[in-house]
Amino acid sequence: MKRALLPIAAIVGLNLLAHFLPFERVSLASDDLQILQISPGQARAEYVRAQLTTARRPLEISYILLHWFAGENKLLWVTLLFLASSLLAVSVYFLMTELVGDRLLSLICSAFFILLPNKEQLYHHLADAHLNAVYAITVAGLALFLAYLRKSNPLSLLASLICYTISIFWYELGFFLPFVLVAAAALYGRKKLGASLLFFLPALFYLLLRSGLDPVPLNYLWSNLSVTVPNLYFGRQMIKWTLYGLARFPFIEPPWIFVLLVGNGLALGGFLLRLRKSPIPQIPLRAILLSMAMSILFLIPAALVPYGPLSRHTALASLGFSIFVIAVLRFLFGARPILMTFLMGVGLVVNQGIAWNQVVSCRMNNAVLETLQEKKGSILQGDRILIDQYSFAQRIPYTWIKDPLNQLDLYWGVDGLVGSAFQRLVPGIVGKSIPVYILRSPLQTEGEMLTFQVYNTTYYRFEPEKVSRKGSTLIDYATVYSHGFHHGKRFAASTLRTQL
Repeated sequence: MKRALLPIAAIVGLNLLAHFLPFERVSLASDDLQILQISPGQARAEYVRAQLTTARRPLEISYILLHWFAGENKLLWVTLLFLASSLLAVSVYFLMTELVGDRLLSLICSAFFILLPNKEQLYHHLADAHLNAVYAITVAGLALFLAYLRKSNPLSLLASLICYTISIFWYELGFFLPFVLVAAAALYGRKKLGASLLFFLPALFYLLLRSGLDPVPLNYLWSNLSVTVPNLYFGRQMIKWTLYGLARFPFIEPPWIFVLLVGNGLALGGFLLRLRKSPIPQIPLRAILLSMAMSILFLIPAALVPYGPLSRHTALASLGFSIFVIAVLRFLFGARPILMTFLMGVGLVVNQGIAWNQVVSCRMNNAVLETLQEKKGSILQGDRILIDQYSFAQRIPYTWIKDPLNQLDLYWGVDGLVGSAFQRLVPGIVGKSIPVYILRSPLQTEGEMLTFQVYNTTYYRFEPEKVSRKGSTLIDYATVYSHGFHHGKRFAASTLRTQL
């Protein structure tokens, strides 16, 4: 029992150390807030009924119920996100154990998966907790099938089939798991190849359900696979996350940076001692071959996303990628404990820098939402709201490369201020339907009129706007951070006049 619990504790501890210190996420994604704004009672009952009967992801209702359960408890937000991501990490460890057959090698592959920065969105908002959970179920289904191939236990096969069925009706990124299982059966147990064919039944049922809904956009597949996906693993996007994570680590506020330095030292010291006790074995060839199949097949649903796969879509494909990279490192450099420990140290610092950027991003969004609440009185008396995102971008460092389309929309590579979300959320926050303008240029005054630019997301262009000063409530950097920008915090309410 001890031998099983120690690796699990190490995996959960690594997840905490890499992604959740400080243990804080004080804002929600726009989808989260929209769900919370649905009034209790009949409105929520109708929403649940529609989700179960018309959506292509009927089991995604668990995501909605999770939000209603968490409510506005900010500690519960980050706790649920941590628990869900830990569940995924533990599932990955058990999968790696089935694949490579060695506890130390499983631990190394799992640690590499946890520290891959290309899935950073999985640790940002409560909205990502359900993705972690459904990925964990998918991974558990694969691990259980491999256990069935090894032990011939029909209960493992049944549990695997149930996991797969739940996962695709929750979130379809694991849809191609049956093809992975065919490859697994061919590599790990050819006599049981027929068992993998059972998994095509729920897949077919899902396709029949999906056929009456929006079509699968196959035209995006090649462009995403050839351009966007490589960027998430080897290209510009991966480099950006890595460099920004390293660069922002020193800016983590005390005492958390000292906690992280001590935690890193203990984790790396323990890891090095464990590696020196026994050599790192080679990864079996069949595990390498299956890892390649996993990477390719799990990328296909992600590549079908019209706007391109995001970092939250890379988790399943990163399973195979992790095994493949460790195999390559083992082949090129041999079993070198110092090298593995160094790579783990770099991975920790990169992810901790990214996690800090997410903490600050959440604080900024929370600060804007708090200001909207404080100005509710003037907003209700006015005719429109001007959220001057340009003013925030001018005062807050957020990138090394200026881009007119990124005006703090990304904060050091992670989701930043999302102006379009504020537009959707304002009616629920202030209790009134009112126009909301997200300013993308300096605010100019022309007599009794205000001029500025907004970004048209339909035609992807900047457009001029002119509104009256009278009845306009301004939310800008000076309003939100009148007492200074303290790592995204605002220590006191603004005393500046916002009614122009």
